[in-house]
Amino acid sequence: MKDAVVLFRTLQGYSAQYAQWIAEELHCSCHEIAHTEPQHTGYARVLIFCGGVYNGRINGLPFLTRDIGDHVGKKIIVCGVGLSDPNDPEAMAHIVEKNHLLEMKTPIDFYFFRSGISPSKLKSIDKWSYALITHRLKRKDPAKMGMYEKAMYDSLQGPLDFSDKESIRGVLQYAQASGRNPVKIR
Repeated sequence: MKDAVVLFRTLQGYSAQYAQWIAEELHCSCHEIAHTEPQHTGYARVLIFCGGVYNGRINGLPFLTRDIGDHVGKKIIVCGVGLSDPNDPEAMAHIVEKNHLLEMKTPIDFYFFRSGISPSKLKSIDKWSYALITHRLKRKDPAKMGMYEKAMYDSLQGPLDFSDKESIRGVLQYAQASGRNPVKIR
């Protein structure tokens, strides 16, 4: 698709991986959003953004929303990437609410992909938070942990990767379809 562009913001590489998979399948360009210039997106009819979800917030989304007025008339797809269960309606509603996705001037479609966690790739402040969370989880009964907590607990044994290239199929189909939907959570 010559009229599509994929943007991403990543800390551990999972959002970049999904962005690259999408761009490869759509045969379009892929850019880190912090280094994106207007000429990278001006021609695009379809704008896809992938960002890691941390404490419910999509990393890098403010870069896109700051310029959302410049994207009027475009099909905008936001892909959150994180440890949460994409089939958990409460978790997805929390992400949509925290990022004000329903309040945007331009309709968007929201997708969520599972990532993983690589403690060795964390930055100093994130390593501190990770250590605090996992220390607390060591004292909790694993049977009473939610999916996110269980993934964090399991990461004590080493890096975890839940990335799944097949999960991008819905984004690909929607990006290639004509027309736009109002905000949808997929």
